[in-house]
Amino acid sequence: AKTNAIDIAFLLKEGQRINRIVQSMRSLSVIKGEPVVCSLHKLIRESINIMADYAELTGSKIVSDFKDEDIFVNIDEDEFIQSLTNLIRNSLQAIEEQNAEGGEVRVRVTLKGDRVQVAIQDNGGGIQNQYKDQLFKSQFTTKDKSQGTGLGLNISRRFIRGHGGDIYLLDTEEGKGSTFVIELPLAVKKRESA
Repeated sequence: AKTNAIDIAFLLKEGQRINRIVQSMRSLSVIKGEPVVCSLHKLIRESINIMADYAELTGSKIVSDFKDEDIFVNIDEDEFIQSLTNLIRNSLQAIEEQNAEGGEVRVRVTLKGDRVQVAIQDNGGGIQNQYKDQLFKSQFTTKDKSQGTGLGLNISRRFIRGHGGDIYLLDTEEGKGSTFVIELPLAVKKRESA
């Protein structure tokens, strides 16, 4: 009974998050997110948790790679989670297409000056050269209609750019995988009064 209650709470929370995303997608030209200072590590863990079942289904694993000290960003939580889960899902689909053993998606956090980079690296099939320049165009997809709409990367980039960041393809090699990066400004943490 306890497990069922946890599952139902998870599903309700996800349903509410998806509803908020759908509402914001109705007006794609306007980012309506409400940014708050939040834990980046918490958002990453939540995103990985959301994608855990799909990873298991594809026989892959998702690994987080960040230091113990937490990092804070000023962002709408739903929009960040939607963006990160889009990238993780794309990576898992790329691995699944390979039908290879030992599929892995690694989510790595790196500080770069006053910005933070979240790299999503997979060992899937990589991206063919002719598609690299089209990745972030609206309605571009290499998947069939049951798997993709071609809106994921485009909307994710809009979300992240709306918060002063960016999403870009860092690296890809056919047959060896890809690395995408979400880059965001660090939130200025208020100093505790002495």
